[in-house]
Amino acid sequence: QNVINYAWNQGVILVAAAGNDGNSSPLYPAAYNNVISVANTRNNDTKAPSSQYGSTIDIAAPGTNILSTVPTSSYDYASGTSMASPLVSGLLGLMKSFAPSASRQDLIDCLLNTADPMPSDQYYNNGQLGSGRINAYQAMLCLMSYTNEYDVAIGEIIMPNNTVCSGSFTPQIEIKNLGSITLPSATITYDCDMRF
Repeated sequence: QNVINYAWNQGVILVAAAGNDGNSSPLYPAAYNNVISVANTRNNDTKAPSSQYGSTIDIAAPGTNILSTVPTSSYDYASGTSMASPLVSGLLGLMKSFAPSASRQDLIDCLLNTADPMPSDQYYNNGQLGSGRINAYQAMLCLMSYTNEYDVAIGEIIMPNNTVCSGSFTPQIEIKNLGSITLPSATITYDCDMRF
């Protein structure tokens, strides 16, 4: 755990295969804190029989019958969480290259929060496959706001709040910078409809 914490404190995102014993026993390094633990799914979005499951799993990814390199300069199909975890690592690398200004936590949040549910899998339904199966397209969409240099959104309208515009008031609005650089200034145009 000390080694994991050291890497984490240097800004590293750690991803590890959850294991292939087909039970809920935590295996390491995947089960350490500050590691994304990856389970193996089949093409029907259910857990592969050999994949670990349980409370230490963070996310799942396809890891059954994956074409991969093998010794003697050739290719073959392989299955296991060691086939699933590189898909998560690769997706995180793609996400970082797409949105370099996104923080490490932004990347992890987008990865986990956009995972697809696996409603036909009993382990997922029991909370034992983490966030579900990765969805690369949705994870990339989640990061769209970080690709714009200037992107401002209204976070909250504080004043007026649930009142009819009457007389004079000083508007109070919270804005959020969703872009990748510091905003030098922002212009807000507002109007109060007095017809009602």
